[in-house]
Amino acid sequence: TLVEQIFYQVKHLEPWEKGTRRLQGMTGMCGGVRGVGAGGVVSSAYCLLFRLFNLRISRKQLISMLNSRQSVYIRGIGFMYIRYTQPPADLWYWLEPYLDDDSEIDPRSGGGDLMSFGQMVRTMINKLDWYGTLFPRIPVPIQKEIDEKFAERKKQQLMEEEEWQAGNSSEKPPIEETGEVKKELPKVSKCKHHLRHHHCRKHRKNCPAKAKRLREEKEKNKKEEHTDEK
Repeated sequence: TLVEQIFYQVKHLEPWEKGTRRLQGMTGMCGGVRGVGAGGVVSSAYCLLFRLFNLRISRKQLISMLNSRQSVYIRGIGFMYIRYTQPPADLWYWLEPYLDDDSEIDPRSGGGDLMSFGQMVRTMINKLDWYGTLFPRIPVPIQKEIDEKFAERKKQQLMEEEEWQAGNSSEKPPIEETGEVKKELPKVSKCKHHLRHHHCRKHRKNCPAKAKRLREEKEKNKKEEHTDEK
């Protein structure tokens, strides 16, 4: 089947096989690959994509390609088929569910351009150029609608993220309910003289003696009070 051919033959999604396209001296219409002499060997991906155009695959077959687990290039050609054949007004509804797809693909011939399917879909919607070829142009009013939907989608995601963070903070039980014991650091009591002269050598020498003397006086006073009560 055609899907099996894509699985075995397609290794990239560029229109030309690597090293076969002649770019030197080609400008204007020829630079845009309008002339046959400027092109190279057409890649297997585009040959099979052209066969898909002729077969006019069904919606069910196209969706199965988009969700295929056999090969990332089966999925990639499915997205390219949508970009080339579907009306511009329908592109958002086809591609929007895949904007957050984290599965990776490397469309470049020979590698070196790894991206997620979400990034590839965004590129197909926002840019016309695709490795030296051009996608069908999207009318300006429809492109503005797509840009507005991108902005609205981003705003919605930010709101959902804020709600999720707020929910997590409110659901977090207090320390007393979890049974955790809050550790309190011991309070350090210092005399006023120490607060003013903590670096003073004389104070460091005499302050302990002063504190000891005060403790002895307090103990002596307590004993005297105890004897008076008796």
